[in-house]
Amino acid sequence: MSEVVVIGECMIELLDDGSVMRRSYAGDVYNTAVYLKYASPATPVSIMTGVGDDAFSQEMLDTFQRHRLGIERVAINPNRVPGIYAVQTDDAGERSFMYWRSESAARTLFEYLKPEQRSRCSDIGYCFISGISLAILEKESLEQCFAFLREARKQGAKVVFDPNYRARLWSSVDEARTVFNRMLEITDLFMPGLEELQTLWDANSMLEFLRHLDAKPVSEIVLKNGPEDVRYWQRGAELETVKITPADTVVDTTSAGDAFNGGFLAARVRGLSPVESIKAGAKISAEVIQHRGAIMPQHRLNALSGEVFAE
Repeated sequence: MSEVVVIGECMIELLDDGSVMRRSYAGDVYNTAVYLKYASPATPVSIMTGVGDDAFSQEMLDTFQRHRLGIERVAINPNRVPGIYAVQTDDAGERSFMYWRSESAARTLFEYLKPEQRSRCSDIGYCFISGISLAILEKESLEQCFAFLREARKQGAKVVFDPNYRARLWSSVDEARTVFNRMLEITDLFMPGLEELQTLWDANSMLEFLRHLDAKPVSEIVLKNGPEDVRYWQRGAELETVKITPADTVVDTTSAGDAFNGGFLAARVRGLSPVESIKAGAKISAEVIQHRGAIMPQHRLNALSGEVFAE
């Protein structure tokens, strides 16, 4: 089975439990990888990220392996450490964040990858990357990232891009749009939210956004809109609407979109249709937001595959 590689940053997550801060590890592409792996255990899933040589970095690597994620593509920068973020959640499940990531090892990821870590592309089925990944990479690493993705596509991989736009990570909307448009030149499957289309491309619908594609190679788009229905477009086919059943209880929305992405990709690599894949992503997302933190409890992770893909 082909490998799925996620590219980006994993951070130390601090959850405010009132009198104490609970530590774990999280980050958008990492969260996606975890949910993908537990939903489709037979699929090889690797994380391409950067860590330091400190104790927290080693604990992070141990966590990757505990979740059965491949670490063969992890770069080690002895001069950097992992980024940190703290999250507070209000009574409605909405969260606010504080970040410390300016010296994150992931920012120099591609500069510290060994040649053999970036050259092995022929066994990759999907590369998944987000707008946060693009935003945090330093200039040299960003250019090398684009080169890696171009080579992976040339060797048969499909590139999946979720813009996951965070205004604070960019100097301006124009800067983000410029980088994202470059990314779309090497993207096969695009997974934006409606608000991102509105902010970045002044498009209020899938049909309006399609005018911006021009000659870009994007062949599929999954348009998310929080708990609302998902719109799916495939080149040469009719636009589809997939009904979503919102969760009854919302505790923490931290990784709702990441979980959706993981479930969607798990279904795709298992050979399910786009509509079935969207429903699988929505099912995992609805479960995740009923728990605190980006990664739900281990006993719930262990049950994912059987529950989401029950015969």
